[in-house]
Amino acid sequence: DGTTTETAYILSSLTGKLKINPIQLNEFGGSFKIPYGKANSFILIHNHPNSAAFSFDDFVTLNDFPEIKTMIAVGHNGTVYKLEYELTRNEWNRCYRDLNGDIGAVTDFCERYGWTFYVK
Repeated sequence: DGTTTETAYILSSLTGKLKINPIQLNEFGGSFKIPYGKANSFILIHNHPNSAAFSFDDFVTLNDFPEIKTMIAVGHNGTVYKLEYELTRNEWNRCYRDLNGDIGAVTDFCERYGWTFYVK
C-alpha cells in the first residue's frame, strides 16, 4: 500500500487463530511482546515495505523467541519469504548475525542447516 511501516500478526501454529491484535512497527523497526506459549506454537507474519528478504532484526526475533516456529515476510512487490526454525539455539546463535537481508546468504544458510526457506 506504499507505507513505510511494517505490520506484524502472530497466529497459533495449531489453530491458525490470531493470538494478539496486529502490531504496527515504524520504519526503524520497533519492539513488541510475544504472548506466552510453548516452543514452536506461533507463526509470525509481517510485511516488508522494501520487499527485501529477512532482516537482522527478523533473525534476532526468531532467535530470541522459541515460541515462533515460522516467520513469513511479504514484500510490497508481492514476494513472499518463509523461514522455519529447525536448529538448536546454540547452532543458531553462532550463525544468524551474518545474514542481514542477503537472500543468497539466507538461502545458503538454510540449505546448510536444513531449514525450510521459501521465496515466491
